[in-house]
Amino acid sequence: MGASNEVVVYVAAYPFPVDRKEILPALRAEEIASCGSEAVRAAKYYVWKLLERAAAETYGLDIGGLGLRREGEKWVCAEFCFSLSHSGDCAAVALSHAPVGVDLEAADPSRFSPALRKKILTPREAYGEEGLGEAARALRANELWTRKEALFKLRGGTAFHPAQIETDRGTWSAGIEVRGRKFFLSVASEEPFTVTLR
Repeated sequence: MGASNEVVVYVAAYPFPVDRKEILPALRAEEIASCGSEAVRAAKYYVWKLLERAAAETYGLDIGGLGLRREGEKWVCAEFCFSLSHSGDCAAVALSHAPVGVDLEAADPSRFSPALRKKILTPREAYGEEGLGEAARALRANELWTRKEALFKLRGGTAFHPAQIETDRGTWSAGIEVRGRKFFLSVASEEPFTVTLR
């Protein structure tokens, strides 16, 4: 097994203090401003500000000076790879020197009903539910959902089909607590990796 790639993950509840209010580049600022929902605008603003902080603290880079550009549905830059996520009023950013995906979801077992689990779990994942109570099955599906989202973000694509995404390789997950609320956080990469939480 080769050297492990470090994935640095920042998670923060917002609002939080920011060094500068404007969003760079201008195209990203326009995308955020065009969101119809104030809650979505806030989420996109703060996850981008978290990216700004993470790039400065991890690599000593100011994202205002990077060649950030849009490639399809993703934002990319030449200096490092990154992935963004948000849930409720929490944001997550993963940085790496290899392609990476991240997903953050509130722990909400009531959302993962048996009917939804049938739509999102692979046959092997569904088989893994044997012997678990209903609450444990729902929480397990909640965590698997974040793994699937992280893998989808890593691989790209236009349509998310969770029941077609296997989660047994290339993912890392943890239950975390932010401001007294529980979340599942998952990271995905095609290369072996370690995770550093900040």
